[in-house]
Amino acid sequence: MVNSMSESEYEVMEVIWSQNREITPGEVLDLLSTKKDWKYSTLRTFLARLTEKGLLECNKGRVNSYRAIISEEEYRKGETKKFMENVHKGSLKSMLASLCENDLSDEKLEHLLKEIEQQ
Repeated sequence: MVNSMSESEYEVMEVIWSQNREITPGEVLDLLSTKKDWKYSTLRTFLARLTEKGLLECNKGRVNSYRAIISEEEYRKGETKKFMENVHKGSLKSMLASLCENDLSDEKLEHLLKEIEQQ
């Protein structure tokens, strides 16, 4: 199962995923500078946590570099599955009904479920 991330950790991962390559902390900090005013030590803490959680790999060198071990899509799928299991007791029907907030009749909901299952 995928380890969850804090909002700040997710922002760091978004930058790393967007680069689709190994990236140094300095590069991450530069790319985040328009949104965050973090110090280098703050970013290093987030990178260390993400590495401990098994989401990043650190290649140690004169300057460390990091690469994502899990893709953004894999992470989203894992978090969605975890949410469905925890909140909706594994019921896709319950989750879809909640998302649609009674905009769908039971008949339309059943039809949607069948369509999803066929894919």
